[in-house]
Amino acid sequence: MTVGFCAEVWAHLSGKPGIVSREKVMEARCPAWVCNPRRAAEELGFEAQTTLEKGLAETLAWYRGAGWLRY
Repeated sequence: MTVGFCAEVWAHLSGKPGIVSREKVMEARCPAWVCNPRRAAEELGFEAQTTLEKGLAETLAWYRGAGWLRY
């Protein structure tokens, strides 16, 4: 939580959006994450057009292009 708080303060002082916050730290501390699209397919007829791997890669590229991530 301290890291999240410090990141929030830094984002506020720098005037730039941060990607780490106390809320994000709480989400990351969850003991297990499960992603299963079965229910959305059954109940809504939804099927993702993009795989998780491709979607994450595209999102990372967008974040880098927008200057939100630098490495």
